[in-house]
Amino acid sequence: MEGYILGVKTIPVNEYADKLLRGRDRVTSGELQIDGDFDYVMLLMLVMEYESKKSSYHLEFGEGQVQIGRYGIPNMIISKK
Repeated sequence: MEGYILGVKTIPVNEYADKLLRGRDRVTSGELQIDGDFDYVMLLMLVMEYESKKSSYHLEFGEGQVQIGRYGIPNMIISKK
């Protein structure tokens, strides 16, 4: 899905997941860098859409949250399907 959410221009979620993985098979939320509202909104979309049949990635959730700057995100592992 591409468009605007909460005034933030978004890109397709699978494209964003590929950007986060950077050629790796998996990445933890603690390894991520959130540079601003764009990254935060895209991570929320990633969580909302990961069960879609069109999703190219899988999420595995741990307990609690990870705080990155002013943003709290789920403790999770993002991996390729």
